[in-house]
Amino acid sequence: MVIAMYRYFFKHPWRLTFAVIISIIAAGVLVAYSYVLQLITDIATGASHLSFALAVPAVLGYLVVQALTDGAAEYMNESLPARIGRELRTALFARYNRLRPLHFHQQQVGTYVAQLTKQVDVVTGSYFHVLLRAVYLVSLLVLAVLGTFLINPLITVGVALLSVPALVFPFLVKKWLESAQTAVVDAVAHYTSVVTDMLAGFTTIQYALSVPPFTRKHERVSQNVVQATVRDQKIQKITSGISDFLGDVMYLGAWLLGAYFVRRGAITLGQLVAFSQLASLFNWPMAMLTELLAEFYGGRKQAAVLAEVLAAPDDGELVSAAVHAAPDVPKAPFLALQNVQYHADGQNLLQDVNLQFESGKKYLVVGASGSGKTTLMRMLLGDLVPTSGRALLRGQDETSIDRGTVYATLGMMTQKPDIFAGTVRQNVTLFADAPSDAAVVAALTRAGLAEWLDQHSLDTAISAETPLLSGGEKQRLALARLFLRQYQFMIFDELTTGLDPRIAAQLQADLFDLPQGFILITHQFDAATFARADAIIVIAGGRVVANGQYADAQVQQELQALNFN
Repeated sequence: MVIAMYRYFFKHPWRLTFAVIISIIAAGVLVAYSYVLQLITDIATGASHLSFALAVPAVLGYLVVQALTDGAAEYMNESLPARIGRELRTALFARYNRLRPLHFHQQQVGTYVAQLTKQVDVVTGSYFHVLLRAVYLVSLLVLAVLGTFLINPLITVGVALLSVPALVFPFLVKKWLESAQTAVVDAVAHYTSVVTDMLAGFTTIQYALSVPPFTRKHERVSQNVVQATVRDQKIQKITSGISDFLGDVMYLGAWLLGAYFVRRGAITLGQLVAFSQLASLFNWPMAMLTELLAEFYGGRKQAAVLAEVLAAPDDGELVSAAVHAAPDVPKAPFLALQNVQYHADGQNLLQDVNLQFESGKKYLVVGASGSGKTTLMRMLLGDLVPTSGRALLRGQDETSIDRGTVYATLGMMTQKPDIFAGTVRQNVTLFADAPSDAAVVAALTRAGLAEWLDQHSLDTAISAETPLLSGGEKQRLALARLFLRQYQFMIFDELTTGLDPRIAAQLQADLFDLPQGFILITHQFDAATFARADAIIVIAGGRVVANGQYADAQVQQELQALNFN
């Protein structure tokens, strides 16, 4: 799975190539710092007769080159992972768009938020960035070894032997570091998911005076993050401390070896200074690589998780209805369920359901909680596939029609409409540019918001918590979205739940004045509404127990059983 992540690197071949080349060059320039120190020492001891008039500009020129190459390497090592992070978020968001809405009811929204934020940040910062940083550090290490070899091969062998423990140690603690980093990411992801869920229901929590238990819950998940972070830092500091000790042994050992060879006249004092500086370029990269390994192992684990998410099966692209129009079978009902059975989690949620819906008629679907009404709705929208039987749109099996066509044909509205942070115009058009202001105003007027619009404008800023819209007005704004898109048939799920009875009755009366047909799933009884319905469908235990007009005896009997009177 991790291998699949490398393709994000190679989507930017020239940037990747430049990042690698400039990292190697920057490492070479830093290694040259040792020889600059050797030159200065040799000038001071008389081993070199270079004049200060030449030495000073040469050193200044070197410093300029070092600053430029180091800055360019740092920029590429930061900017390329940032671009990859944006592409990962784009890929994840595109995958979410290939999932049916049902998935977002089955999993907490915080899970998706954590993937787009913390997990992508970990992958870009602790995986891709570390890989690029490792190119620089390994180049530095290799070039430093070559530099010491040019001064004295024998000392190089001695330093290499001293560096073996520092090189081997990170691989001995690999799993320890990886598990600690993964625990932090998992704890933060769980915290994000829980807190997102809490904040979404914060109003309910406060009104119910339930702040203490939720505070305790928050403290528990927050404490889990602290414990995981402290453990991770403890492991990192222990391993990095041991690594620093091993590096210092190697570094001071290099000084002692160099001093020995100076005493013997094998190398000059300037070469000792250069050699010691090069030895520090053994020590520092190895210490950094040890620290980065802790990040890398955790980043690699998260890269594998995201790669698995991106590679998981999805529900396919939403194909535009403008490209694929819904087929029409002559004389076929607009919507139909034929011998539908649906089983999930060992339960029979729908059994032997046979229903037909005509495009211009109004239907009510009623039943007790858990009777199968919502499952029926999702079946009609194609979000669920029957265990047996067929769901048909204009005579065509919905499994053979792309989801975009189904969603473009059937308008859907839930009991809690989504209001986004933006203007009224943006909420009605859902941020599309195409509809004109006149069309938006017409849709709002038709939805019964003409008086509200007289007091406000299309540019009025609203959000989910705006005080400018009542519950009924939010429903009407969502209704305006449907009108703007001119759906041929609509499905309303618990549209009036929670609304004032007078407002609910007026909203339902307005729905029955629409030319389009619809299905209204409801828990509330209103005699006028029920009397106007072309058919009332009563669901119980996943079965259709009554289907007819309000006056039908079987319908009346089942409504009485539900206390609808």
